[in-house]
Amino acid sequence: MNEAPDTQEFRLYAATVTDIFGRGAVRDLARAAAAGKADAVAQAVRAGADPNARGKEGLTPLFWSIMANNAAGAQALLKAGANPNLPMRMNNGKGFEWDEYPVVIAAKGKPAVLKVLLDNGGDPESTSHKLSALRAAVGCLECVRMLVERGVNVNRVIEGENAGFTAVATGQFDVVIYLLERGFSVDLDKLAWHAQDLGGPANTDPRKQQIVDMIKAKGIQPFVPDWEKKK
Repeated sequence: MNEAPDTQEFRLYAATVTDIFGRGAVRDLARAAAAGKADAVAQAVRAGADPNARGKEGLTPLFWSIMANNAAGAQALLKAGANPNLPMRMNNGKGFEWDEYPVVIAAKGKPAVLKVLLDNGGDPESTSHKLSALRAAVGCLECVRMLVERGVNVNRVIEGENAGFTAVATGQFDVVIYLLERGFSVDLDKLAWHAQDLGGPANTDPRKQQIVDMIKAKGIQPFVPDWEKKK
């Protein structure tokens, strides 16, 4: 068994691999995956480690490699039989629980890991609570492109939330433009209003006007709220 000191390894916040998986083959498997050591991953599986085993908080070795942003480790786990769609059970400490999916975690700015998951059967429509993978990805244009190219529904609305409005609210104008090019069509009048209103007159980013112009080209004028009409 590999007894390398945890101080030299990836930690999730303050937690070490031993904190999460204890001591044994599964710990060695997660440790190897986080370090991208494919041979050591295979060795741990041969030693009896289950690639879908769960540690504390429902963490699996695959989640550990994703959080370590190690695509090679994730690839080795998937090759060894890890399920790319097996969720981790989350708890906010106040009695609310939800399933957190690998693709959603990877979509938050980990494009290399996201590609590995999608190439190995990860579901591009994965949703953790009401957060879809596409909404999770709006801060990463490369991730958004990857999901859309895999056929994700750009117009999906979950409890009133969608990727286009999340992107514009967070100032991800390149993502908004890309989604419009790929058929985003949810409440375009309000999307145009939010785009031109974001940051007020001080925000002179030309992409704001580009978004408005793209929507006007579809014959749709920006929404005008009642309070603004009265000015």
